[in-house]
Amino acid sequence: MRAQKFFGWQVVAALTVAVVINAGFSGYGAGVINALMAKELNFDRSILGLGYTLYVLSMGFAAPGVAWGIKRVGARLTICFGSSLIALGALFLAHVATEVWHFILAFGVVIGFGCGFGSVTPVQACITSWFEKKRGVAISIALAGGGVGGFIAAPLLNKVITAAGGNWRIGWDFVAAVAVLAGLVSFLFVKNRPADYGQFPDGRTTDADPITGAGTGGKPASIHRSAGDWLLRDALRTRAFWVLVLTAISAILTVSVFVPHTVPHLQDLGHSTTVATLALGTIALTSTVSKLVAGFLCDRFEPRYVWFVAMLAIAVGVFLVIGAKSSAEVYVFAFCLGAGYGASLVCWPSMIANYFGAGNFASILGAQTPIIFTISGLTPYFVGMVYDTQGSYSIAFTAIAALALGCGILVLLSKPPRPRLADA
Repeated sequence: MRAQKFFGWQVVAALTVAVVINAGFSGYGAGVINALMAKELNFDRSILGLGYTLYVLSMGFAAPGVAWGIKRVGARLTICFGSSLIALGALFLAHVATEVWHFILAFGVVIGFGCGFGSVTPVQACITSWFEKKRGVAISIALAGGGVGGFIAAPLLNKVITAAGGNWRIGWDFVAAVAVLAGLVSFLFVKNRPADYGQFPDGRTTDADPITGAGTGGKPASIHRSAGDWLLRDALRTRAFWVLVLTAISAILTVSVFVPHTVPHLQDLGHSTTVATLALGTIALTSTVSKLVAGFLCDRFEPRYVWFVAMLAIAVGVFLVIGAKSSAEVYVFAFCLGAGYGASLVCWPSMIANYFGAGNFASILGAQTPIIFTISGLTPYFVGMVYDTQGSYSIAFTAIAALALGCGILVLLSKPPRPRLADA
């Protein structure tokens, strides 16, 4: 074995850069550019909403292709491909786009698929192969990059466009440039698997069994980690697989709903626009911090316990905002929702890796993601329909809160599935 410094944390740093750029700038940052583009090209709000819906759906439906790419060429080149798609889509918008279908195709489909290939799924798969005992912390650091990217991208792109005299096309040129940077960083510093470099997960010096404690004095592990790699077809037959899908849907659709509907709902309750927008900012900031906290906790406790608390926080927050009259209630809602959502994004992949193993992580995550993102992407539209019919968000929000609470209980009771391993 080569006497080399453990590469794992270098890989985490490079993957975090990829998430900051590919997720932060193509998602949060695009909101600044798209608003200006819509005004100049006379797009209405429904077209803007359709573009974002297709962006989310494209990210989800990219997952099976991402899993295939990771198996064939590795996470590094998969992320580079995603960065290339974002750059191409951004350049098309900067230099060609003049019609509605240009926006729908380039942003909703090309950049959406680019974000799917270039951010969360391959990042989680790569980290899963490099870490076992410290997997939660490593995943949380990289995923926190999405919130950091969102925090940086919107104001930075606004300054770039303002400096260019309000030319939104320069904003897309900037996105293309940073996407190329993300691809270069990934190509140079991301390494697919520790075994390729004579190393072991977490920097161990031997291939000791982290589950039984072999090589560590026989101390039993406090967290279940699968002793082998489940095949996708076997994972699909387990109750745990579908509990994870349902719980992830509940967590992610909550934020998908409240990003577009928080401001009008709070205004209906008599709150100012300032309070409503501060609530959205609180959700984003709290979710970033909670990812790091959840990563630390998932390495020390069973992630299902952490996820139960996260879903309970979401349920409390949503119940509270239904009739929130004071600013304090609004901010408690935002804190609970952000904390629960951020923690959920870490617990979800942690449980997949722990329950089903690292070898087929990308395939199993890739099978879940299209289902989750499709339902999450469509839910805001149906919540709006409920409001239009009832004149209130109460019924929809109550259902969302009840779903979160129910899923929290389900995931708490979801013990590791009985082994049906690939080598069985």
